[in-house]
Amino acid sequence: MIRINIIGSGNMAWFLADSFAKTDVAIHSICSRNLEQGQVLANTFQTHYLNDVANLDDKADITFVALRDDAIAFVANQIKTNSIVAHCSGMLSIDELSAHKDRAVFYPLQTIIKNDLPNASEIPICLEASNAGTLRLVESLADKISHHVHFINSEQRQYYHLAAVMANNFTNHLYVLANDLLSKQNLSFDLLKPLITETARKACRSNPLYNQTGPAKRDDRNTIDKHLNLLNQNMELKELYEKITQSISKLYQQNEN
Repeated sequence: MIRINIIGSGNMAWFLADSFAKTDVAIHSICSRNLEQGQVLANTFQTHYLNDVANLDDKADITFVALRDDAIAFVANQIKTNSIVAHCSGMLSIDELSAHKDRAVFYPLQTIIKNDLPNASEIPICLEASNAGTLRLVESLADKISHHVHFINSEQRQYYHLAAVMANNFTNHLYVLANDLLSKQNLSFDLLKPLITETARKACRSNPLYNQTGPAKRDDRNTIDKHLNLLNQNMELKELYEKITQSISKLYQQNEN
């Protein structure tokens, strides 16, 4: 049986605990400086709670540092156990864990919110390790929760993370802006939901380049100008609309030439 420690009590820590709790992996301990959240996480999965990494023992095979990027190296350097140490960051190099001979990256490429956890089996897990033995162990862990395990080095993972931010975070921000625009007119965002679903479905089935529609692609200046007039009271959104429109128009003009 593989035993794991999880350092953290945020979204990633909840995802790891929830995913591995459904397997034969034993969650040895939860370590978090946030007393309330850490105890809730530990109690939920019926395991030990610690508030200091100095109290971690050598009974776990791997310790996941499931923290914000700016805290990972600092906390990892305080871990004194002989376990494998792994972080879950898309952007940080495996070398952030250089204090540990046996180190790894275990990066689920998915948006994760602890109150609405995704199905781990469909999530790509990107792995990297400092040596073959460590890689075998993290691969065996990934295989227990996901059908999509990939060996990705630090540089490749950074590009995946950048693309993920564009495809997910940027897109969601546009949903926020669209919802706000409609709300100010007492209109419902619900009418856009079938459109959002269809756009995502098409993006998953074919190259997004071939799915673009709308006034920017067809260079419909009449419609674009009308849209811009509607945004005269929101200059920040108007500027964003213009920049995205220009980007779309330029891309499709290039592909037509």
